[in-house]
Amino acid sequence: MTTNIEDIKSKLSNLRQCGQGWSARCPAHEDRNNSLSLSIGETGNILFKCHAGCAISAILTALELQASDLFPRKQNGHTALERTLTIQHPVGCSLLQYSKAKGLPVKFLKELKVSELKYRGALRISIPYLGLLQIVETRRYQGGKSKPAGGGRRAGVDGRV
Repeated sequence: MTTNIEDIKSKLSNLRQCGQGWSARCPAHEDRNNSLSLSIGETGNILFKCHAGCAISAILTALELQASDLFPRKQNGHTALERTLTIQHPVGCSLLQYSKAKGLPVKFLKELKVSELKYRGALRISIPYLGLLQIVETRRYQGGKSKPAGGGRRAGVDGRV
């Protein structure tokens, strides 16, 4: 059984609005002051934090809840958040599109080791920048940030960090 936030709030004492959540006396220990924080996470999960150090399992036991009660209900296999999301089509740029935009032949770009790759489902252009010894020191990704060859610290176009 999944519980909503109102069910949980009704079980807490000295409940007060606090920022984007609430504070209350922790039901897992003798509490004179509010030490329990309660809020709803970005994905709809119910979040607890006892600032006196009680374990989440102790709080759940005191509230007669299961860990699964802290997660949003699913309807037709989707949470409320998932139902509000829309499909985003990947945006990208192929080597052919890049060559047309820059007015350069694809063959020329390939000779310069410019290539296309997929990143998170979208095409990206990888442009190598060579150092004095003609070794790739950094790459510029169309629509992304530069990465030094070898995956170390990020660098600018001229290789400086």
